[in-house]
Amino acid sequence: LFRSVGEAFYQSEPYWATDDVNALYPYYEQFNKYIGLFMVAVIRQEKYKFSYGRKWTLDNMNKTKINLPIQHNSDGTLFIDADKKYSDDGYVPDWKFMEDYIKSLHHKPLTTNNKRENVLHLDVENWKEFIVGDFFDIHPTKSLKDVTSSDCVEGGMTPLVVNQSYNNGVA
Repeated sequence: LFRSVGEAFYQSEPYWATDDVNALYPYYEQFNKYIGLFMVAVIRQEKYKFSYGRKWTLDNMNKTKINLPIQHNSDGTLFIDADKKYSDDGYVPDWKFMEDYIKSLHHKPLTTNNKRENVLHLDVENWKEFIVGDFFDIHPTKSLKDVTSSDCVEGGMTPLVVNQSYNNGVA
């Protein structure tokens, strides 16, 4: 889920969202919960650009560039995809690193005994740019006033993601 103010969330369960939320559906099979959580953190880094009334619209969301870790060959050189599936320069996101990084954060319960050396190093200086719209099929959601009872799951158990002046989140 992606809000127009640059806020991002990973949502694995069915939901409804208000019209200030866009749903991002991954194009690539490599995506899983861990990669989704990594991408949320990266997308949130762009949030500063969309404050003070500037919204992250569907159009500029598709063109926004984000930096991601990239794959290297076993000899340490850059892996370049001749088909240029992920970027015009042929860079390929390092899906395994993204997954392993998130898993490293959750490998044991949070305690004051967790040490920085147990978490994978983020070498962001060597990451490369990718375009958000190249990774996700972005779907604007319905305005709350347009949602009818037939849209809702029987029994009323589908969470509704809301954006309001108070109590933001799931209703």
